[in-house]
Amino acid sequence: MQSNNRWLLLWIILVTAPTQAELFKWVDAHGRTHYSDSPPKGGQTSLKYHAPADNRIAPPANIKPRPKRVKKKRHKKRTRKREDCSKYQTRIDKVQRQLRAGYKAARGNTLRARRRELNKQLRQCQKG
Repeated sequence: MQSNNRWLLLWIILVTAPTQAELFKWVDAHGRTHYSDSPPKGGQTSLKYHAPADNRIAPPANIKPRPKRVKKKRHKKRTRKREDCSKYQTRIDKVQRQLRAGYKAARGNTLRARRRELNKQLRQCQKG
C-alpha cells in the first residue's frame, strides 16, 4: 500500500509541477522568423521568452455562451419522456395488482399478454 501511495505522490508532483520552458525567437538573414528551445547559433541576437505557468487559453471575444433556452427545452423534453415512461410503469403496476388479486384462466392470459406489451413499450420508451 505504501508503494502505491509513493507512486501516486510522485505522479501528482510530476503532473502538477509547472513546466518552465525557455523559448527563443530570432530572425535570420533571409527575414524568416524562427522559434526554438535553444539559442540561435552564429551570434544572432534573440529574444528569450518564458512559458507561462498557466497554459490555459482564453476563448475569443466573439464567442458567446449558449442561450439558456436550449437547456430548458432539453429539460422539458427529458421531463416529458420521464412522465410518458412513468405512465407505462403505472399501467404495469395496475396489471400486476390485478394478477395478484386473483383471476380466471382466460382473464389471467389477457392480463399477462397486456403486461408483456406494456413492458415492451416501457423498454422502447426508456431506450429512445
